[in-house]
Amino acid sequence: MDSRFLYDTGVEMIHLVKATLHCYRKFSRESIKDENISFCGLQILTTLKYYPNCNTISNIANSLNVSKGLISREVEELHKGGYVETKVDSKDRRIMRIQIVSPNADTIVKKHEEKIFSFIMQMLEGFSDQEIGELKKLNSRIFENTKDLDLDREFDIPENFDNSI
Repeated sequence: MDSRFLYDTGVEMIHLVKATLHCYRKFSRESIKDENISFCGLQILTTLKYYPNCNTISNIANSLNVSKGLISREVEELHKGGYVETKVDSKDRRIMRIQIVSPNADTIVKKHEEKIFSFIMQMLEGFSDQEIGELKKLNSRIFENTKDLDLDREFDIPENFDNSI
């Protein structure tokens, strides 16, 4: 391994993330083009469908890695549109629970699933189930490492490391 290999690997990872996000947003927006709902609103509905216990502003904000303020505004819009209902938690009045109440919300999430599954299948075309499983494990490891990044951490450069470009 040399410095150019590490550099190229980092650049490739950045390109992959950007391209993946671009396509994800493109396919997601396509799935809601005829709906009166935002991309963030779609993410909230999808989160509530797949993780119904992740039903607070804080939980959703953490799950989507966005601000609580944005989620609060979007939940209000979804509530006005009749997609979700909010209720004060019976055990802790400080907590507001959110749930899907509109059958139309399920239809929107279903359309989104179809578009996103098409996107994922196209991205993984030609991969075996075993390769996809290995990729999933690698992604999880990279994600865990990324969460724990430390700008001040230093690594010893291996003796056989070629730092010349």
